[in-house]
Amino acid sequence: MHAYTEQEAKQVLENTLAQFTHKGGAKIGYRFKISRLFDRSGTFMFKDDKSLAFGKKDIVWNNGKTVWILDKKARSVKIMNPKESREGHKSLDEELELVKNSYKLSMTDDGDNYCIHMKAIKRKADIKQGYLYVNKKTYVPVHVRMKVAFIWATIDIWDFEKADYKDEMFTFPSHKYPNVKVIDKR
Repeated sequence: MHAYTEQEAKQVLENTLAQFTHKGGAKIGYRFKISRLFDRSGTFMFKDDKSLAFGKKDIVWNNGKTVWILDKKARSVKIMNPKESREGHKSLDEELELVKNSYKLSMTDDGDNYCIHMKAIKRKADIKQGYLYVNKKTYVPVHVRMKVAFIWATIDIWDFEKADYKDEMFTFPSHKYPNVKVIDKR
């Protein structure tokens, strides 16, 4: 098993970020699981500050100015300001800087992947430690495992694909949902 330097781990993180900042956007399939408490999977598409997420229970459009959350079962759409819906969230660049400056990094080989171990420098960090598995050839993450308090959460990632999305696709298509109840929280 080959061990890498912390600087090499930081470089792999930067190469990984580059995959997610493609000008035309990108798409991933994901499964986010926290023990037996939470289990969600779907497809997530993004471009700049815009995103579109499809899950079993909802669809979320974010065009950078407005967020629409369609609850499929309730047949309602909640409209929100993106700043309120992302309160406490950071951009990918901000997250990378936070990881590079707030965690001690180490990296080893794990088959076709790099395994980056992140251990929080400060004891009060929300995420105490984590493991990021990144494909060596593509620099696309395939698995994330992180410890929040005393619980481990995992994210599996598949079907990463760079794209050339048009901005219109990140806006709620109201003509396709004429009978949904609108809840405006702006």
